[in-house]
Amino acid sequence: MSRKKKVEKELDFERYNERKIVLSIAYLGHGFGGLAFQRDNMNTIEESLFDALRRTKLCRFKLLPEQKLNLGKSTTQIPEGFSRCGRTDSDVSAFSNAVTLHVRSQLGPNSDEHNSLNCQIGLKSFVRLGSRVSKSRGYSDSDEIDYIYLLNKLLPPSIRITSWSPVQASFDARHSCISRSYRYYFFPGEYDLDTMREACASFIGLHNFINFCKKDALVTSYWRRIESFEIVQTASSNSGLHENTDMCGVAYFSVSGNAFLHHQIRYMVSLLFQIGSKRLHPSVIDKYLNSDIAIQNKEFCLASAENLCFWECKFSPNHALSWNYSFKGRNLPDGPNQTILAIRSEKGAERYLGKTTQKTSIQDPVDSGFVKLFKKALIRFIVLHEMDMAIKKREEEHFLTEKSRNLSMRDVAHSSYTPL
Repeated sequence: MSRKKKVEKELDFERYNERKIVLSIAYLGHGFGGLAFQRDNMNTIEESLFDALRRTKLCRFKLLPEQKLNLGKSTTQIPEGFSRCGRTDSDVSAFSNAVTLHVRSQLGPNSDEHNSLNCQIGLKSFVRLGSRVSKSRGYSDSDEIDYIYLLNKLLPPSIRITSWSPVQASFDARHSCISRSYRYYFFPGEYDLDTMREACASFIGLHNFINFCKKDALVTSYWRRIESFEIVQTASSNSGLHENTDMCGVAYFSVSGNAFLHHQIRYMVSLLFQIGSKRLHPSVIDKYLNSDIAIQNKEFCLASAENLCFWECKFSPNHALSWNYSFKGRNLPDGPNQTILAIRSEKGAERYLGKTTQKTSIQDPVDSGFVKLFKKALIRFIVLHEMDMAIKKREEEHFLTEKSRNLSMRDVAHSSYTPL
């Protein structure tokens, strides 16, 4: 006798209080079709996030005005109040991107206490009050639903929610951001870094980047301001690379600005690689920068996406963000520390590369295909390693600060957290 299929019960969101929060999200973009959901591509970061949000019933979804219900299985709805800080392309990773949305809450005042919503920043995050009596009349994020744990249980290992903060209803992940930072990793052995650093300085300030982006009919201005542009070399001991290779030193471009055009950073670093390898003179920047017209047949192409990582987004102190972390969410079997080992074959490739370079030069043209393959794998491993170290440092600093202030450490006391 066959059992009847259990019908999933719809959640009545009207019964719950609803608040607006911002999620800090880290992901390895390799193998994904970009961050933003698309009608014809379900393999995106946001598609995975939306699926986890639906399964946990944490938020309500709204139908996009320009979309219809007969578009197939691709996403036709987005969470209420949703916005993203930075949109990344296929194969681009992120250490600290941000999205905002409305989620259900087990905290907050009851309906008869609506006038108290303006008492403090945390309470201002509530955008709707439900009919259901809240578990807590006071406000304490430590008693809130563990959004990080619930989402990370269902997200792929290469996507992690690292923290969350309540925000006011007017907060927008994209428009409230005052600065965005990217890193572009590379092996510096074959480049003149001093010349490249001098060339980086040419991009700092307000310039017309029409020759350093993918054209978009919706873009009305190609002027953007670069706040900083530098080359940072990491210690070879931290890179995890074999000492006998000429790739043991790892460097990255660190670029910060208020906003960037599509493919802007990848075009800029591509020109810098041409300058660093002596194929082009630094003066060539003047030819392409601040030009009023787009130059055809440029002397540089688009750099690889896999080396690029959205590193940080900063918001105005006026928003008074209060980031919350989760030990339970961190220490899942597929948590961030295990995520860094998700592509274990890359680490094996690193060891194998160290053995093979003892027999043949890394610059051997006959072996160029092999070297390119493993350079690609190593770049992925480096991005994983750097992100994991940064996540560990940020979380340790947070929990040590909380402990020193003698705040509630209920989760800490019962945690088996250990540093990587």
